[in-house]
Amino acid sequence: MRLPISALLVVGVLTTASTAHAQPAASQNSSFENRAAAYHAFILGRSLEGGGDIDGAVAAYEQAAALDPTASGVWSELAALYARQNQADEAIRAGDAALERDPDDSDAHRILGLVYAARAGSRDAPPPEDVDRAVTHLERARNPQAPDAGLYITLGRLYVSTRQPEKAIEVLSEILEVEPQFTDALVMLARAYESRGGWAEAAAAYERAVLYSPRRARYRRQLANALVNAGQPERARAALQELVQMRPQDAGGWYALADLELDLDDYDAAEAAAREVLDLEPDHLRGAYVLSRALGG
Repeated sequence: MRLPISALLVVGVLTTASTAHAQPAASQNSSFENRAAAYHAFILGRSLEGGGDIDGAVAAYEQAAALDPTASGVWSELAALYARQNQADEAIRAGDAALERDPDDSDAHRILGLVYAARAGSRDAPPPEDVDRAVTHLERARNPQAPDAGLYITLGRLYVSTRQPEKAIEVLSEILEVEPQFTDALVMLARAYESRGGWAEAAAAYERAVLYSPRRARYRRQLANALVNAGQPERARAALQELVQMRPQDAGGWYALADLELDLDDYDAAEAAAREVLDLEPDHLRGAYVLSRALGG
């Protein structure tokens, strides 16, 4: 709880220099006692939450807030607790209460941004105001000196979904400077490049994701697709061949390889890949479909 701790230090300084102030000593002592009690209640809230007593933790935080009404940190912590309990409305109310006390409380902005983003993501047609609020709060909490991975990937995803690839690229590049092996950010960066037709840049991002997570079949399929669109089908073929060698049971990989071999007019290779699909998925139509194309060629 940032403010109550700092408040204790400030009050300590004021107490040693009481002659410089007109405030009565009794009033200072009362303020000190209230803030000390608020800090104690705050620590108790954290302990109770850690022990699974959510109702007790809420009561302790509310007591801390009553004892130190100016402390935004108590409300930020309460907002975080509600967010962890998937109580979005309560988290929003507590986060707003924190910002009423300190409009620059980055913890409150972060929690509100993530809550609004989660609420928007849970709906097929999210209200535009939820997305706008999420972006606004996350931007206020964004800190290049100490980037938060969850905040950055959420903000990047929001920019991609709202068709703002340049902003997405800026945000995701910022976190990748600090965490270059953050594969989720690399894949989201690739999607941002794709949305503006930058297939070569997207392929480069996918290649890095594959490098750091070589067992993720999806990354290799996405890499192959980007390479095809970038006009590099031979490299796409190599990526898919590596995929099916690594995951011989991956019917999707074999299907993508068969389809690509057809585009490259290698019908024998296409037939071989198509038969793999058919063996792996005998009850599905795509294996028979791509095999018929290979045999028809």
